Amino acid sequence: MHPADPTTGPPTVPAADAAAPAPPDARLERLRVLVESSSLLVWTTGPDGMVDDVPVWRRLTGQTAEQVRGDGWMDALHPEDREAAARAWSEARAAGTPYLCEYRVRLADGSYRWFAARAYPVLEPDGGVREWAGTFHDVHASHVAEQEREVLLRALAFERGRLAAVFEQSPAAVCVTRGPEHRIELANPRYRVLRGRRELVGLTAREAFPELEGQPFFELLDEVYATGEPYVGSEVPVRLDRHGDGGVDEAWFSFVYQPLRDPDGRVIGIMTHAVEVTDQVTLRRQLEQQSDDVAFMAQQLEEQAAELEQQVAEAQSTAEELEATNQELSASSQAARDAQHAAEFERSRAEAALEDEARVVNTLHRIGMALASETELQRIVQAATDEATELTGAQFGAFFYNRVDDRGESYTLYTISGVPREAFSRFPMPRNTPIFAPTFHGEGVVRSDDIRADPRYGTMEPYHGMPKGHLPVRSYLAVPVLSRTGEVLGGLFFGHERTAVFDDRAERLAAGIAGWAAVAMDNATLHEAERRARAQAERAADRARRLLDVASALGPALTPDEVGAVIVTHGVQAIGADAGTVALLDAEGEFVTVGSAGYPAPVAERYRRYPVVAGRPLSDVVLSGQPALLRDAAEWRARYPAVSDVVLSTGYEAYAAVPVILDGRTVGALGFSFREPRDFDEGVPTFLATLAGHCAQALERARLYQAERAAREAADEANQAKSAFLATMSHELRTPLNAIGGYTQLLEMGVRGPVTDIQREDLDRIRRAQERLLGLINDVLNFAKLEAGRVEFEMAEVELGGLMRQVEELVEPQVAARGLVYRRAGGPPLRVLGDPDKLQQVLLNLLSNAAKFTEPGGEVSVEWDEDGESVAIRVRDTGIGIPADKLDDVFEPFVQVDPDLTRTRYGTGLGLSISRELARGMGGDLTAASRPGAGSTFTLTLRRA
Repeated sequence: MHPADPTTGPPTVPAADAAAPAPPDARLERLRVLVESSSLLVWTTGPDGMVDDVPVWRRLTGQTAEQVRGDGWMDALHPEDREAAARAWSEARAAGTPYLCEYRVRLADGSYRWFAARAYPVLEPDGGVREWAGTFHDVHASHVAEQEREVLLRALAFERGRLAAVFEQSPAAVCVTRGPEHRIELANPRYRVLRGRRELVGLTAREAFPELEGQPFFELLDEVYATGEPYVGSEVPVRLDRHGDGGVDEAWFSFVYQPLRDPDGRVIGIMTHAVEVTDQVTLRRQLEQQSDDVAFMAQQLEEQAAELEQQVAEAQSTAEELEATNQELSASSQAARDAQHAAEFERSRAEAALEDEARVVNTLHRIGMALASETELQRIVQAATDEATELTGAQFGAFFYNRVDDRGESYTLYTISGVPREAFSRFPMPRNTPIFAPTFHGEGVVRSDDIRADPRYGTMEPYHGMPKGHLPVRSYLAVPVLSRTGEVLGGLFFGHERTAVFDDRAERLAAGIAGWAAVAMDNATLHEAERRARAQAERAADRARRLLDVASALGPALTPDEVGAVIVTHGVQAIGADAGTVALLDAEGEFVTVGSAGYPAPVAERYRRYPVVAGRPLSDVVLSGQPALLRDAAEWRARYPAVSDVVLSTGYEAYAAVPVILDGRTVGALGFSFREPRDFDEGVPTFLATLAGHCAQALERARLYQAERAAREAADEANQAKSAFLATMSHELRTPLNAIGGYTQLLEMGVRGPVTDIQREDLDRIRRAQERLLGLINDVLNFAKLEAGRVEFEMAEVELGGLMRQVEELVEPQVAARGLVYRRAGGPPLRVLGDPDKLQQVLLNLLSNAAKFTEPGGEVSVEWDEDGESVAIRVRDTGIGIPADKLDDVFEPFVQVDPDLTRTRYGTGLGLSISRELARGMGGDLTAASRPGAGSTFTLTLRRA
């Protein structure tokens, strides 16, 4: 593996007549600079895939050239990634297929970052691998975002599982339907019992319970969905086919239809919460029937008594004899009346107990539904405490949230009811004493008619009872609040200054409310966890989008100031800062601000340039290479007391700064200020480090661009100076050469006297030398005009046949003098777009070159054909040919492939260079193909008219 040289262009397979890579020129040098300034790192290797040297890799990882060589570069990969990377590289080399792999690279500072590597084989004509060419680039930000997303999704799935378990274990029948057709989406086991435990999900309510048609339930569901108002039904009779066999049983339910809404408030479904009260209704009816039977028996006894009294009246005469009987009847009548009174008393007591039980059930149902609809923990606990305090008859109640310290004795007062909070604030929190321990350990309910008489009371120091001034507690009731997992969330505590206030009913109510509170707290915890997970996922996604925006915005940034403006603008928006700055280190080691936003104008102007001073956060970031996060004023005063008052007086509190590191060197820092205290989440340092990385790359790209532009301007100035010099020189040389030609002609004409044959031959040699030298000077002048961009083209439609006849007339003497065969293969009648004079110059130059480098007896030919929208004109010869490694050189100015050979045939090495520039100026091109000893073919391509 070795660094790719972008001046050679992309890897290609050399064909038999392909040209060798051209040496770098200004355009290729510019391409090299652009590739090196890209975020992609480019590399190549030989056919075996073994590494020679990778300077960019060494700068990245800190390895030496010796350590990189062979497979040594893999030592910089993360140990967990080496085997997979080596296997993928080995398989790609063995099969000659593309290599794609992502792995973590240990950077020079010891940290790891994710990179994506790609490589493709460059093949020979026979299919063998000639070399490998590839890139690798930084994908760390996307990997970190993906890992964060996976963690959040797992947490969300876990919390949803917990919520589903609570739903499944609910003691009531619960289901959720969606849409106006009321299609069942969720149904817990208690709900499925209503249908013989059969699966209901996916069915509509009418499909699941067809026997309810004609009963009011479907209409009630439609009304709740349409109006968005909940419906509460108490002891509603229902005819149910519980076993799916067509038999209908009558049952009674208390239920609630609660509408479900989307984030926009639209009703999207209904939650049904139902409690079967068939047993309670049946018991009440049985008691009512018993009461009616007792009344009937009493009525019969009264009638019998009346008949006996009548008999006594009729048999007054036998009163003495029947007195005993009369007394017995009187006693029986009294017993009957006593029995009637006893039956009425029992009935009244049973009805009262039943009504009380129904009230308890309905109350707990009401409280449970209210708590279940709440998602804020504070309101759940306050509502549960208030309800339980009132229903148990307590004078005051409290909820203590279970927060155990290392000693197991620290609890936090969460909320209180019945008395002001200040009544508890003066006293320490409950400790792990014999009285409180059973509740905080979840061991069960503690109830005492007089806590001061309890043997567990008063056994702990330092108070041995209640502190002085404590609320006067005598009756005491405490109920643990247990999560579905068995975790003790806290406890509900109730007290009263009178004794024996709490009974079984109060205990049941408190325990029921505690159960509902636990379910609601679990739900609230799950809801909060899901909200946090969603918020974290949204923040991660937003930051990823911000980074993409930054990368896109940095594309056109070509100066440090432009880079600083983009980084500050996007950084401030991404992390919600109020101000930000980008400061770079100059050659003297001082800060120079290249981007600032949000700071007052005097502050921004004051800090345009300032020294690096230890004990200030931005300076410490540069000196240590580590980020700095200051959450509030307290952290400023603790870490930077010397400057904290000055900084805080500007109105900013929180601060975040990270170094800008380029190739292992700290070149500056990013700083962001916040007017309010800020609790930085764990994603902020990673985001800022990635933002600083983008900044470093953009600054380096801007530096390279500025260097390339300066070099280009210098090259342009040099080219202009060279062109001006060549033009001046050419004009100055043509004047004496024209004079030489003129005087030679005068001498040949005998103007100066008779000329001998020998003198005439000498004059002919002088004239030919003058013409050749003038031609060379004209070539130089034409080349100077081309480079200076002063050549103008008068484009027109040119008929090839006629143009070739003109060119042939001009080149015919040269072809004949060389003893060559000329052949025009021709082609179809075609017209091309070009400047007629310059096109004639190009063709004449090609034919002259072909004749010049072809030995006597050889052949020169011309042919053309069309290819879509273009026309190719080919000039072939059977001359000496051109070596493959010199083929592209023939188009370079002042380059002579074989100087010795060229000296015998004369030339400056400008003819083909000028011809190609003229061809390109007319919208075409000029290429060459050749083999030594087999001649050459030059192809002129032009647009078809």
